[in-house]
Amino acid sequence: PFMMVVPPTTQYSPSYVISTPPLHPVKFTNYMNIIVPSDKIAGLRLDGEPLSYTVDWHLVPQSNLSAATIQISTGSHSVRHRMRIVSFSVLVYGYAPFDSYGYPGGLRLADLRVCL
Repeated sequence: PFMMVVPPTTQYSPSYVISTPPLHPVKFTNYMNIIVPSDKIAGLRLDGEPLSYTVDWHLVPQSNLSAATIQISTGSHSVRHRMRIVSFSVLVYGYAPFDSYGYPGGLRLADLRVCL
């Protein structure tokens, strides 16, 4: 099991660079969750390639957001939006037979008092 901090929408970012653990000594199955405004899905890029047509997106109830889970390979990856003003969330996690990990892909450390 693992525990992860989930950033608020006010601290979403328009780009992330994430990394998974190496294959040795433990081989993890790695995943990434993305949460993005539903009307902005088409602009997402994983390692430079569009995500909109290759991923099964789900609407987040009572919001304008959509979410997807994507299995990712071992190593480093970049996740960006074509439009630098579009913010979204990335959560990275993985499982192995006797181990697991999880972390937020990053966040903007904005002054939340200004965002409220």
